[in-house]
Amino acid sequence: GAIPQTATELNELAAAGGQLGISQENIIDFTEVMAQMGSATNLVGEEGAATLARFMNVMGTSQGEIRNIGSAIVDLGNHSATTESEIAEMALRMGKYGSSVRMSAADVLGYSAALSSLGIEAQMGGSAIGRTWLSIETAVASGGEGLTKFAKYSGKSAEEFKEQWNTDSSGAFNGLLKGLQSAENLTVALDDLGINNTQDIQAMMALVNGYDLVTESVNRSNTAYKENTALQEEFDRKAETTASQLSVTKNNIVEAARSIGETMLPSIKDMCPGVSMILHFTPFQIIDVVEARTV
Repeated sequence: GAIPQTATELNELAAAGGQLGISQENIIDFTEVMAQMGSATNLVGEEGAATLARFMNVMGTSQGEIRNIGSAIVDLGNHSATTESEIAEMALRMGKYGSSVRMSAADVLGYSAALSSLGIEAQMGGSAIGRTWLSIETAVASGGEGLTKFAKYSGKSAEEFKEQWNTDSSGAFNGLLKGLQSAENLTVALDDLGINNTQDIQAMMALVNGYDLVTESVNRSNTAYKENTALQEEFDRKAETTASQLSVTKNNIVEAARSIGETMLPSIKDMCPGVSMILHFTPFQIIDVVEARTV
């Protein structure tokens, strides 16, 4: 979308965030990040806002880290053969499994970008890798032959693999992918590990064969998440290539903040009680927050 986004569009983003449980102290941040994502990437509008809010919900990510997530997605989008919206779609599907095996949001985004770049579609890929993570989790928990096999293909003892999986699941999974590279027959090896659903085989083969891309992608995602600068930099670059500058966008965010206080929330608070919390902010308090952040 063009920069700047209108007050109406910003209102819609804020409303989408509120309906998805973004709290009052994070709604301005969320709106600003989604506005920048909409300007700098193809993850746009209410649909984009919904995808990111749901991803944070399934991962249990702190709402204060919305910009970190945006930065990781932008950096991955810039360095992968895929788009930001595809990365986010895949991550949303993978996220619910990822959180249950202690993967971080940055890890999940990294795997999603790699899988998507390797030509695997979001609706199958995210769930396929997620199911594999759950079967590793089950094998580790039960400690039987399953654990022995995952450890063997990773080139570790059962005890070593278990210890690493419980403390660094991403590292353990990458070790398994690397180990599987030297399997004589990958299909036979995967079958031996109990990975025999066609979609799961396809997704795992893509990751094993694309191992270097996978580790690079997961590392890149973690770095971008920590540095937390990629979204702002990309947005500034896009802002410079258009006639409008940041100050115009700032005015629109301020304008949106006014109407958030005045018009939007009363109309949606009946639909979604959680949103009414933001009504504790006056429009001018919201403007103060925005101005402090955008000056």
